[in-house]
Amino acid sequence: MKKIHYLFIFFTISLFAQNKEENGKKNGSRSFNGSPVGGQNKPQNTGDCPIKVPVNPAGYEVFTPVSVELKAKANLIRSTQTLKFNLVEVNDIQLNIPAFKQFKNNRTDFTEDGEHVFKEITEKIKLFLGTDNKNKPFLLHIAGSASQIPTSFDPKKPNNNLKPDGSSISGQTSLENNKLLAKARADELAKKLKHLFPTLSITSPNLAEIKIGEEKWNWQHQKELAEAIKKKDRKAMDLIFEPFQKDQWVVVNSSDRTTKKIQPESVKMFMVSTSPPLKSKIENKEQFVKTIFIVSKNTYDKVGPTKIFGSIAERDKFLRKMSLKIFHQDKDTLSRWYLLSGKEELNAFNTKDYEEKVWKMYKLGIADIADEALLQKLITADIRKQYQ
Repeated sequence: MKKIHYLFIFFTISLFAQNKEENGKKNGSRSFNGSPVGGQNKPQNTGDCPIKVPVNPAGYEVFTPVSVELKAKANLIRSTQTLKFNLVEVNDIQLNIPAFKQFKNNRTDFTEDGEHVFKEITEKIKLFLGTDNKNKPFLLHIAGSASQIPTSFDPKKPNNNLKPDGSSISGQTSLENNKLLAKARADELAKKLKHLFPTLSITSPNLAEIKIGEEKWNWQHQKELAEAIKKKDRKAMDLIFEPFQKDQWVVVNSSDRTTKKIQPESVKMFMVSTSPPLKSKIENKEQFVKTIFIVSKNTYDKVGPTKIFGSIAERDKFLRKMSLKIFHQDKDTLSRWYLLSGKEELNAFNTKDYEEKVWKMYKLGIADIADEALLQKLITADIRKQYQ
């Protein structure tokens, strides 16, 4: 008879969990962890008497009670609830790429950092080309600026009129040569982009369109540079050039103004429930935690399909093996319970700013139906930020 009794409890809870998502939206009721349930909500507590549960950054350990018959079977049941979001429309999208400065000294080659930045540029362009331009072809413009540091760079001469190490040839330097360098860099960037986007129209500046920086180069700079070159002091040379770096750049933009409509993907609220309830020591008092726990997708996947354990001890050992701890928070009159593990999940839960907390947890696959409106706001802001 005892075996039949436990099987009846198990199948009753399983049926409840399987139908929770369908019933939740119909009756409009919500449990204190945010999950929809049928019937009337009762005040949630961790035992027979309501208690004030403090926020514990470290979480509460799953505690196997010794006063309960350890041979009693226990289960672990998964369930989900879907969060759906409205269409996001972004208007007046412009290609906004910061000035690109990562070129090797006196050359058109990218530095190692420049290679990474170039990849970021191409990703922004891909994003822009995926917007709605009202069936008009996209047109990109490249502009360039030269600092007032004189150089001997000349692409029409052997080795670009530079020494084998890339430095300028003394007596052949001028500001006009730096303009030639700025144009060559703009042309090289256009060439690389054209290779990646063959059908895209890209214009690069002529020599007259190259801007000149405002930082003045004087005889003192020249004298200090000559000394640094003589001593082969790379650090001293970099310090001399540093104030002029802001004036040496190329930039990509477009006069096109576009739009984009994006439907955010729906996400799941992942939950687990168990019977008999979990027990933990809260405020130095053993308490049963009778609730449905919000978990991450990672934990949901690890738990797997419904499990029946031979005893409460086996169930608790299973949860502790996954390093899961019980966490609790009160927000907007809702008492929410979580089973979390790992540094990232704990750091996200303990984030003080609530919006930041919800976003971090969402990125880790932890969502609450009670935060659906807030997540809509955060997702909308994130999408619009991508197109700034």
